[in-house]
Amino acid sequence: MTRRWLHLLVLILALIGFVILLVPSPVEEGQPAVSDQDRPAEPLATADSTEFQADDVRSRGSAGAPAGLSSSVLNEQAINAWHSGNILDAMTLFEQAIDADPDNPEPHAKYGRLLTLMVSYEKALPLLERARDLQPGNAQAWLDLATLYERDRRLEKSWAARAEAEKIVGTGSITRDEQGRFVVAGNSLWQ
Repeated sequence: MTRRWLHLLVLILALIGFVILLVPSPVEEGQPAVSDQDRPAEPLATADSTEFQADDVRSRGSAGAPAGLSSSVLNEQAINAWHSGNILDAMTLFEQAIDADPDNPEPHAKYGRLLTLMVSYEKALPLLERARDLQPGNAQAWLDLATLYERDRRLEKSWAARAEAEKIVGTGSITRDEQGRFVVAGNSLWQ
């Protein structure tokens, strides 16, 4: 009889150890919780982007884009920072890219996607709406909004945004990626 209890105790301890391994570790204060799956697959490298280092971002803050760097270059650097896990730098670079060219839809869309992944829906919504307004014929802009609305449990708005995307690319062209985001089939959210 004691042997049974011993086996039961070992089984319970093993189960507790397994559960502890499955529980995610807490995120340090001030650092957003973003997994490797939420990052672009490959960093975007350009000749222009290698001249500007992430340390410069910290010293400059979000007071504006550095002289001589275009919105596109800043956007690429933001994606690289995101890919390397420097979320705060990526956020600052996206803000600078938007400041450099408020009519460029790419930094609006990508920054909005990052904030959606961080469950910062109130901050993401105006960025994604601006990206959609700048490119109303871009199905992915509508799908980014559909994803945000769905995650924020605003299902009627999610369905309406998805319907707009379907008008552009057709019903069969919309799928979900590994994080459950709506995407146009065959497209990458990082190109």
